[in-house]
Amino acid sequence: MPTPAEVLSDLVNLPAHWQPWYKRAAIEAVAAGHYIVIPGRQDTDAYLARYWLTPPKKDEDGYSSAESIVLHQFIRGDDDGALHNHPYDFTTTILSGGYDEVVGPPASSGFYRDVDGHAREQHAIGPAEALWTTIARRAGDRISKRYSEIHMATNPLPDTWTLVQTGVRCNDWGFYPPGKPFVPWRQFVQHTTVVGGKPA
Repeated sequence: MPTPAEVLSDLVNLPAHWQPWYKRAAIEAVAAGHYIVIPGRQDTDAYLARYWLTPPKKDEDGYSSAESIVLHQFIRGDDDGALHNHPYDFTTTILSGGYDEVVGPPASSGFYRDVDGHAREQHAIGPAEALWTTIARRAGDRISKRYSEIHMATNPLPDTWTLVQTGVRCNDWGFYPPGKPFVPWRQFVQHTTVVGGKPA
């Protein structure tokens, strides 16, 4: 698997006329410093590259993707063995390649306080793996998700790219290990070797 730096090098070193529109847009985002390459949970190889088509913002999590349009380049699938939610509603369109989306049913619920102090309902216990469902997602698919839905992307096909439009941040996010309590993302993901430009 490539390192975060190799992901960027591979992208920007191909002649632009060989690239589809979304790769040219990603190259422009890199030039503007509007990108981030995220490693897997074990802080080793690259997992996902994110390129902002709208100017990125910064929040308490660092690079914010709320209220944004971004490109995702999948390098590998989720490697954490747990489903996750998101801090906002979003719609994604698969531009090339594809992946398997693993989804879980609603589990036992609880309440937590979101970033604005509002009480929100949340699944407190991750569903058992026997209750997970796998859906093949392929180029051309358009998928809409609510912030509370839990899933993970696995087995990405080579050259998988998606276009993602996100809503307003309304949720804290994290992971749902099977049969275990919800774990906030900062406690679950401990990578430190993120490579990225500087958000506004």
